[in-house]
Amino acid sequence: PKFYSRSTRKYCIAGDFHAPFQDNEAVAELIANESGKTDTLIISGDLMDFYGISRFIKYEHIPIEQEIAGADALLGQLASAFPDVVLVEGNHDAPRFEKQLRSLVSIDMMHVIELLTGGNLSVIKMLAKRYPNVRFAPQQAGAYKLNWMTQVGDLIVSHAEKFSTVPGAALRKIEEGLPDF
Repeated sequence: PKFYSRSTRKYCIAGDFHAPFQDNEAVAELIANESGKTDTLIISGDLMDFYGISRFIKYEHIPIEQEIAGADALLGQLASAFPDVVLVEGNHDAPRFEKQLRSLVSIDMMHVIELLTGGNLSVIKMLAKRYPNVRFAPQQAGAYKLNWMTQVGDLIVSHAEKFSTVPGAALRKIEEGLPDF
């Protein structure tokens, strides 16, 4: 009989860290349990919180510099613990900042900002550039980039902005929406 050696990869999926508000004990447990055994950590959205620029009621002031520093420290910790880190954008990441910016700045000013930044308005993409083993893996669907999802083999990991209090309804909305893309 002929035997084939098949290489397998181990993936770990974690998300909704909401730095700098992450549960540090949970992060330490994730690293202790998965580092060294996992080939790729997939962060399934909301690495950052962007509490300071949220339109929701705020009960305390958190300087945006503190939020960015917290996200950078967390990403650095995860990048040190895992050989490959894939980021999926969540609704608290780039979209929260970009929506606020676009609502405050004229279209012409946005064109200047996009020109100066090379079109990158994502703080987490800027932070990710600091770590050679951290990358984004958006899916392309025609002319659209779906930053909120990625696919590894037959596994789809997403941070879709779908919500329902009915059990299973959010997943059904995502499943029904995927063919549209």
